[in-house]
Amino acid sequence: MSHNFLAPNRSDFPLTADPQNTSDPRGVSIDSVGIDRVMAPLLIAGWSCEEAPRELPCRISCSVSLASGNRGIHMSRMVETISAWREAVTPDTLPRLLQVLADSQGSTSAEIRVAFTWFQKRQSPLSRISAPQAIETLYWAELPSSRHGFRVNVPVTTLCPCSRDISDYGAHSQRGWIEATLGWHGTAAAVPPETIVTNLGECGSAPIYPVLKRSDERALTMQAYDNPAFVEDLARNAVLALRDLECVADFSLEIRNEESIHTHDAVARIVGRGMQTANIFSDLHE
Repeated sequence: MSHNFLAPNRSDFPLTADPQNTSDPRGVSIDSVGIDRVMAPLLIAGWSCEEAPRELPCRISCSVSLASGNRGIHMSRMVETISAWREAVTPDTLPRLLQVLADSQGSTSAEIRVAFTWFQKRQSPLSRISAPQAIETLYWAELPSSRHGFRVNVPVTTLCPCSRDISDYGAHSQRGWIEATLGWHGTAAAVPPETIVTNLGECGSAPIYPVLKRSDERALTMQAYDNPAFVEDLARNAVLALRDLECVADFSLEIRNEESIHTHDAVARIVGRGMQTANIFSDLHE
């Protein structure tokens, strides 16, 4: 027996209904509600002092607070606001976009994250061959604190000091990652992400390059052997590299070594002042 399932005729339903805008009697406010993993093109700038703005595919997350008496927010307005935004997005201009999002919802607090991949041209140390190196980058902002900043994930090589000291020859090395989150409170971000990437790229046993010839590979493996570093060394080196930049305000670090002869990663974290409560530490790959 076959059945015909017909959709009800809903032409008589009012399209002007706005249930989100109704009141809620439960007396529970919501700290953060919004949209996550929205893919959209945005004009990105501020990554480098020399680079012109570029339109890049971005993954965007934004949320606002909701008062206890309001039932819901209008999530479509968030998508519309992002889609209509034409100003170049930098760590310093992102709070303006966030303010528009908050105002459209009548919210007193809000946060936004814009993740994208930037390509830094890297030249190999001896053969001088250039190729683009992908750098995962995230711009973020919060209201009403006016805190904003960026996060970068920088690859390095680390060579194990213990392995070098106990082996008759050779030592195991691995790729390490320095995830650095920088923040400012109401003032301009005086240092571009590219500068941070360059400085942190020198904190390991050796830098990482997108393309190497044999002469480059020989030089880098020997450099790593002469500069062994535990994950703890990498973390401390990264702190000193950031402290050398007077324009850096608050920062936090997560250091991760993808161990080559162990099944685990080695991880170290250093959290600077003012960064503990920021909702910006979720994985760039989420």
